Formats: sequence, structure tokens, C-alpha cells
Amino acid sequence: MGTVGTVAILFGLALFGFSWAFDRSMRGLLRLLRLPVQRIGKDLPEPLAERFYLCAFRRLRRWPFVYLRIWFPIHDNALPPEIRCCHKLVFHRLLRPDLRDKGAHSHPWPFQSVVIAGSYTEQVVASTWLHFPNQGDLFETPAFGQIRVISRNASSVWWERVQDGEQCRTDRKRWYDLALSGEILPVRNLEVFERQRGEGSYAAHPAHYLHTVVDGSFPCWTLALLGPHVLGWGFPQDPARKP
Repeated sequence: MGTVGTVAILFGLALFGFSWAFDRSMRGLLRLLRLPVQRIGKDLPEPLAERFYLCAFRRLRRWPFVYLRIWFPIHDNALPPEIRCCHKLVFHRLLRPDLRDKGAHSHPWPFQSVVIAGSYTEQVVASTWLHFPNQGDLFETPAFGQIRVISRNASSVWWERVQDGEQCRTDRKRWYDLALSGEILPVRNLEVFERQRGEGSYAAHPAHYLHTVVDGSFPCWTLALLGPHVLGWGFPQDPARKP
């Protein structure tokens, strides 16, 4: 084995040792602080992730941090109602890739995050169809069969049934909810691209951001600022595939 190979192995072992020590130290510190924690996929043989809540705060017009709670109970893995409407500062510990059979998912809140240890690779789905479908786009629906978008504006989507030409209007929020629940799926394949996030990587996304984690260097730690709950979790049955 040459010098370059030896150096590469030593460097890899050093990184592994740092990652392992960081993970152990962070988990010990957060448990010592007795922070509220949610386990994502707690019913699975191995959870997908853990979310440690540092604090929750509510922004008001006159006083930006009037409401602040450092500790709050989590019952049955669910946040109390008064916390759901707040901003949350959390440590997110990714443990493994998302479940492939679930496909891409959206989030209940807009969020910003920075990777502080480890890395992960995600598949991101072009999701503009959730809010703004284009004129002429075709969709499959269980209730109406195949439909075609006629037009849209900021508040509504007008569409027609391909089978008989019957026209209807759907409120844009209602369209969005149906898309997230898998009741509306695009016929055409959507653009899917991969993105790798390593240490120091920063990202900000809206709630309807669709992605799935497919690989990474786990456990991966991120520090995230979550906005108030505005939606439910969305699993549109992998919209990157044809129905």
C-alpha cells in the first residue's frame, strides 16, 4: 500500500472517530439537559431520526420574542397545541435513509437548517404543480378520472374531465391538500434531482418542499429553525412516477 493510500485510510479513520465522538457527546449533553425529543418512525425496528427541541418562541409585531419556552412536554410523540403555532429551534439527528415505499414527503412547516456533522443525499422533486399547475397539464384522480387544467390564477384552478369535458373549479388550497394526499397525481414524469448536503451546508425551504433522504453518512446532525405548523405531513405517493 502506497503513502497516498495510507494517508487516505488514516484520514478516514480520523473522520469516523470525530463523527462517533461528536454523536456520543451530543446525545449525552442533550439527554443531560432533558430536552423534549420526538422519535421519527418510533414504531419501526430502527427509527429514522430523532428531533431534540431546544426552545419554542412566538413572534409578535411589537415584541419579537414575547413567548419563549425552553421545556415543554411531548405526549405520544405529538407537540402540544400552543407549541405548534410557534417557531421551534431543534437539533435533528438523522439515523438512516427514508423509507422508499413512502416516496417523497413534504413538511408541516417551513424550515431552515444547517448540517453540523455528517452528511446526507436527498432526492428533490420539482413540486410547482402542487400550487401552480400549468395550462394543459394532465392529472389522474380517483374521483374524476383524468383531468386537464384549463386555467389558473392566484386563488383557483379551473379544470375539465377528459372523458366528458365537464368543467370545475377548485380552490388553490384545496388543490394543494388533494395533491399532498395523493388524490391528484401528474400524468407526466416530474423532474427529480439529487443533492448532497455536507457539514456547513445551509438551506431554507417552504412547507411544500418535496424530498426524500436516500443515502448519507449517519448519524447526521442538523440545527434547524422550524416555522409554525401550516400543513400536515404530505406523502403524495412518489409523484416522480407515473400513476
